[in-house]
Amino acid sequence: MIKLENNNKIPTDLQNCINKLPLAMAYVPMQQFGEMYSPEVALERGTLFPELDLPFEGETVKEKGRT
Repeated sequence: MIKLENNNKIPTDLQNCINKLPLAMAYVPMQQFGEMYSPEVALERGTLFPELDLPFEGETVKEKGRT
């Protein structure tokens, strides 16, 4: 556990270490090209690819075919 100093501020040496780290690193798998929606459906759904069609409802992503 890190013991904070100076009224709960992050110690200078730790802050220097944090400042040298990259902001974020992401892993994005290659998309396999496959079936596509028709242009009309794609405009309605917001994506051309059915596998990326994940409707957002409130705090969760709704699975296809389920309510």
